[in-house]
Amino acid sequence: MQTPNSRRRFLKTTTIYLTAIAAGATLASVSTSAQAAVISQADAGYQNTPKGGLQCKDCYYFNSTDVVCKRGVASPITEHGFCNYFSAKS
Repeated sequence: MQTPNSRRRFLKTTTIYLTAIAAGATLASVSTSAQAAVISQADAGYQNTPKGGLQCKDCYYFNSTDVVCKRGVASPITEHGFCNYFSAKS
């Protein structure tokens, strides 16, 4: 027969292990979603030229400092490019 102290220790240890497992699963899913955030140029319909006067430099998602797309279209992109995620700056 176990003493109450042993039961408490068992429950405490089990809780610690289950919490660690849950934390590990959460970190793994965050890592996977960060990798999935990059959108290939083909999937975005990216082209290196403007489309009907619309171009990346006029898009809300374009970061001119780093010349990257905040929406997640894979680099390299140009300020004169265009993709299907274009959203005009307000």
